[in-house]
Amino acid sequence: MTIVKKYLEMFWVFFKIGVFTIGGGFTMIPLIEAEVVENKKWIKKEEFVDTLALAQSSPGSIAVNIAVFIGFKIDRYKGAFFTAMGAILPSFLILLFIAMFFREIKNLRAVENAFKAIRPAVVALIAASVISLSKSSKLKGKAYIIPIAIALCVAFLKVTPILFIILAAIGGNLYMHWNENNQSNGDDNVNSNKGVCHNNKIDGLYGDKIKNDNRDDYESNNEELSSGDTDSGKGENGR
Repeated sequence: MTIVKKYLEMFWVFFKIGVFTIGGGFTMIPLIEAEVVENKKWIKKEEFVDTLALAQSSPGSIAVNIAVFIGFKIDRYKGAFFTAMGAILPSFLILLFIAMFFREIKNLRAVENAFKAIRPAVVALIAASVISLSKSSKLKGKAYIIPIAIALCVAFLKVTPILFIILAAIGGNLYMHWNENNQSNGDDNVNSNKGVCHNNKIDGLYGDKIKNDNRDDYESNNEELSSGDTDSGKGENGR
């Protein structure tokens, strides 16, 4: 693949997603994942989840942020430029076209019906991205309580997501630090236990050697005594 073809392919992937996606950046997530992870295999699924977390915690549109991060990972600054242009141009051109004819089409019944039909599809796309990301995030057991609680707080208590992003970053670092300390302490305990077992093994071998030496000494003493008794008995018989 030539360099120009590679850049055009990166641009086209995000351009066609931007053209046919309605409902914001979150509806683009499953389409971007399907193209970038499954079809093109530019990045792994775990890397896509990490990229999504970075894109959501960064200022700006999540779709453009994802495009920039993925493009940068593929081919640094040039890759980020072409993927970002592919994500930005569709919205710009479509909005420019709508602005030119907005007065003529805003009251058309066909347009209103089209948008009413599109809304359930947008909800379905967002739900699909949530399900896909929950599977790839490898959450287990009680860990599901965290995203559910955060979603409820954001939806019903109107807590800003920025607060949870900051708390998650701090909590993740603290947990990793605590986990690394526990793991290092566990390794030290294992090594010390191995040292104790090794010393016990040496002591056992040394003790066995002492026992064998004592047994040999005891048997040799018995042999000397028995040979002495035999010689004295022969002397008495000679008299």
